[in-house]
Amino acid sequence: MKPHCSKIKNHGLTLLEVVVVIFLLALIAMMELSPSHTKGRLSRRIDCVNNLKEIGLGFRIWEGDNNNQYPLAVSCTNGGAMEQAVSGDRHRGFSGHVE
Repeated sequence: MKPHCSKIKNHGLTLLEVVVVIFLLALIAMMELSPSHTKGRLSRRIDCVNNLKEIGLGFRIWEGDNNNQYPLAVSCTNGGAMEQAVSGDRHRGFSGHVE
């Protein structure tokens, strides 16, 4: 005896699967829209912009005190960082210590 095969295919989701999918979508939406999540991201962005502004202001003040030349255009003997930049030791120009 052959089993009877229907031409109608029933490939729907069960109620439990639908509930789980809705729950996961709601959880992801709540996490993305939570104020603490967006507030932290915004404060980090503001901190970054403030740091860049401080670096730029420091360079402008230094340039004003050194004959309109930035640190990378002034020799190390005069307090600049020209030789360090040429040698690839660029981080010393930002660390603040003098040798």
